[in-house]
Parts: sequence; structure tokens; C-alpha cells
Amino acid sequence: DFSSERFRIPEALFDPSVVQMRGGMVGNTMLGCGHIVTTSVGMCDVDVRPALYGSVVVTGGNSFIQ
Repeated sequence: DFSSERFRIPEALFDPSVVQMRGGMVGNTMLGCGHIVTTSVGMCDVDVRPALYGSVVVTGGNSFIQ
């Protein structure tokens, strides 16, 4: 039975700062999924951005996280 771990583990995908790494490094040096997508789309031509955002599909086991 999981309690807070049920929410903390998948939260790290979107907010890596919640992760305490070995050696004292904090996960805030990593980027979350949302930030990666936003940055990547932002580097593309303005005309194609709406189509790119409309094409984002979340798949895999993590897509079932509620």
C-alpha cells in the first residue's frame, strides 16, 4: 500500500525539484516534461506551434497516472 509515494514518484516527471539525489544534488538541475515540451516548441517557427501543441500525445504507463 502506497501513501504519499503514489503522488511523489510521478510528480518528479513534471517537477524534478521534488527529488533529492545522492551526493546532495537536488533535482532542480533537471527539467520537467512540461518545460521540455514548451521549450522545444518555442524553438520552432511561430506558424507551426499550434499544430505542434495539438499533436502532443502522452503514452505509456505514466499516462495512467491520475
